[in-house]
Amino acid sequence: MGRGPRLRAEGQAPVAARTAALPAARRAWLTPAAVFFVALVIRLLYLAQVRGTPITDLLLIDAETYDRFARAIRAGQFRGEDVYAVNVLYPYFLAALYTLGKGSVVFALAAQAALDAATCALTAWIGARLFSPSVGLVAGLMTAVAGSMVFYAGALLTPTLVTALGMTTIAALVLWQADPRARWAALGGLALGLATLARGNSLLLLPLAWSCFAAPHASKDGTDRAAPGRAWLVFAACALAPLVLVTARNFAVAGQWVPVSANYAAFYIGHNDQATGIYALPRWAASGEYAHEVWGVRDALARELGRPLTLGEAARWLFDEGVRWAFTHPARELALLGTKLRYFMNAIDAPTNLSPYFARAWSPLLSVLPVGFGLFVPMGLLGAWWARGRARWPLHAWLLVALATALLFFVSAEYRLPALPVLALFTAYGIAVLARDLFPRGSAPAGRRRRLLELALGLPLAAGLAFARPPALTAQSEIYADYAKFGTLAARRGDLVEARALFERATTLAPNYRPGWQGLAAVLERSGDAQGALAAAQRVGGDAVLADSGLAAAARFQRGDVAGALAELTRLEAAARAAGDTALAISLLNNVGLCQFRLGQLEDAASAFEQVIAARPRALKAHYNLGRVRAAQGRIAEARNEFHAALALDPRAPGVREALRALDGAPDSGP
Repeated sequence: MGRGPRLRAEGQAPVAARTAALPAARRAWLTPAAVFFVALVIRLLYLAQVRGTPITDLLLIDAETYDRFARAIRAGQFRGEDVYAVNVLYPYFLAALYTLGKGSVVFALAAQAALDAATCALTAWIGARLFSPSVGLVAGLMTAVAGSMVFYAGALLTPTLVTALGMTTIAALVLWQADPRARWAALGGLALGLATLARGNSLLLLPLAWSCFAAPHASKDGTDRAAPGRAWLVFAACALAPLVLVTARNFAVAGQWVPVSANYAAFYIGHNDQATGIYALPRWAASGEYAHEVWGVRDALARELGRPLTLGEAARWLFDEGVRWAFTHPARELALLGTKLRYFMNAIDAPTNLSPYFARAWSPLLSVLPVGFGLFVPMGLLGAWWARGRARWPLHAWLLVALATALLFFVSAEYRLPALPVLALFTAYGIAVLARDLFPRGSAPAGRRRRLLELALGLPLAAGLAFARPPALTAQSEIYADYAKFGTLAARRGDLVEARALFERATTLAPNYRPGWQGLAAVLERSGDAQGALAAAQRVGGDAVLADSGLAAAARFQRGDVAGALAELTRLEAAARAAGDTALAISLLNNVGLCQFRLGQLEDAASAFEQVIAARPRALKAHYNLGRVRAAQGRIAEARNEFHAALALDPRAPGVREALRALDGAPDSGP
């Protein structure tokens, strides 16, 4: 492996040698710089396309959690959980970007795009050091245009940071093998430790890295600068130092020795009766949102076990339960491992948060870029086989970390993405070897026949696994559920127009998708379109189910059948009280009062609104409606009091000021 021109030990090389070294040094960095530029332009173009869309404006699941924690960190209000239940490093990384960008999500994503472009450049540099400049260039450009990397660079999620730190670790190991100084071992260890704080599975590289230090290396002046054993100890110490600090912090906060975070409970998801090889909600979680998946699961487990639990205790119980299942179901565990291996090699990216396939619907650029990790699998695996050797072992080790993570936990696009640059390097090397074998210059390369046989046997098999369409993975590439998820987020934010458009898109793509119709019905009801809400709800439940939703009563009210609506609402309100659902009963009572007011039953309507106000003093609509009743009764002073109470709650409440002006000059006939 060539290292280029070197200065003499005494530092006084001839002028001609120093002059010749400058162009070579410049050429060595020209390829990474070009790759960085291409990668950055692509990522910024993608960011420009998705800016202002749900991708950046509506943060989903983990992205919302990281954003919330980062803003709390900036405000000095974050002490973490009982123990960290998320990847520790990313919220602080994001908080730093928010500090620089004054809280701008787009600025943070632009900075993340630059970090990912630097990873592409580092990939090109590593390729040039371990293989050749041309292999480095091809691999760097492959990562630059890889849709998966572009997508995650534009999401508030961990893979971009983990990938950058992982490739930094590999680069440090490559440098140590060429120049065995302790500083390179320390740099690699620190980068690995930080990568582990960003995603705990990175620590699997620590024992695998031993082979990188397993043989003595001579330094530039011919002496051993760092013995392999001592160098690995330096590497390990620097890798473990951040973990020790975080573990100590967890003990100080929770009184428990919890390494890094409590999210090792994810092991259970990959080893239980319902495990499929990809992410699936544990049976105790109501949804994938942070509150449900973390605190909700802990509380459900505490109820099931009959004792209070900390997050660390709940995570340990889930981990132990996963281990118990694996050992008591060996045949099913073995079949599950085979499924995970097939899924790991597949071209379909299985998301656990935001989906790259959903993002493609908003970005024309992303839609034309090759998306999947699996696209690099066929030639990448052959290249990895042909690239065997200690010098290239850091690449093999990092690829094995991703594979081991999939087998130990489950297959996820986020888990395997950090290995994509390594697979790109092996793919570029495999192409270079194949080109040399097929088009030799001079005599045929040694081992040519064997490699061509391996190509003929291995490539079709790997390609078949990569481009198969297993039903479980195919479902992961469907995006109708993503439209419904973002419709829910838009509705929570109060943007009913956006929510309606997203739910309508979900139901267009999947006409039988119940959550899409349910969400659309809820949004239409909130928008005042009871007839439309009823029509949407009928797509999922029929009239028997609708009877308990209040939509049928609202539709009757809009059609003018006020008496029928009142009868239905009165029945529902009584049923809610009988069931002990006071909150629902109070909500229905407000609608009962509206029907009574429309029918002229003013005293009954006033009584209904007064009951609502007694239960919810800040019920703006109840104050407004009671004011309308009192105005109709001629009790003007009382009407004014209710309208002013509504304005105190919301000075911009629609209709209230107009109602007040209508009372000007009206005689008060109240008691």
